[in-house]
Amino acid sequence: MTLGGATRRPDLRTILEALDALDWSNTSRVADGCASALREIALRPELILGRMGEVAGDARVRSLCESYDILDKVVLWDSLTGFRLRLHVFRSGYFDRPHNHRWSYTSRILVGGYRHVLYGTPERSFSLDDLRPSLVREEAQGSCYTLDHRMVHAIEAAASPTISLVLRGPSVVSEFTVADRVTGETWTQRGAAEETEAERAEKHMTDARFSAVQDLLRHELGDSR
Repeated sequence: MTLGGATRRPDLRTILEALDALDWSNTSRVADGCASALREIALRPELILGRMGEVAGDARVRSLCESYDILDKVVLWDSLTGFRLRLHVFRSGYFDRPHNHRWSYTSRILVGGYRHVLYGTPERSFSLDDLRPSLVREEAQGSCYTLDHRMVHAIEAAASPTISLVLRGPSVVSEFTVADRVTGETWTQRGAAEETEAERAEKHMTDARFSAVQDLLRHELGDSR
């Protein structure tokens, strides 16, 4: 589209609504479609910063944002077809345990990087004995990858802050499995819809933390506002 002789670039809504018809069971198509969308968004930080302001005033989407001791998750878009665009901010010392997911997703790193260990696709409910690293990668700024929900993986942030955009698909299973190499335990977890009110409250992102994430994004993404 042109306006006054100049090409009009799509807004965030247009970019994301183009994914409503995406077949999330086809990993190759997910990789192509989501990588293209994330590339467009990453090249235009004003889309992210503008959307952060909109989320601050949207009680429903704002309620989906979560904060932990070393990780913040901001939901930027909650599609009616079941996928979400999230912003992840990994703080100093971030690491996670080997786990799979309830949904497939594509991630693109905006700032920083992390070590990414992939263990393959054992049974849905696996044990530590099932896990052998199949691939170890260093994901740097600009890195983009797609994971099927069955893939077991773990990451450890190499720089603080590390910021990524994540397009996660609709849930296809009700549970995911987590393994702890320190204690030797494995357990399953269910989605937020099945958490208690106390569990949801414990990870709710406060207004102060949301504002801190906004400030961090302005600094890291180069916005002078």
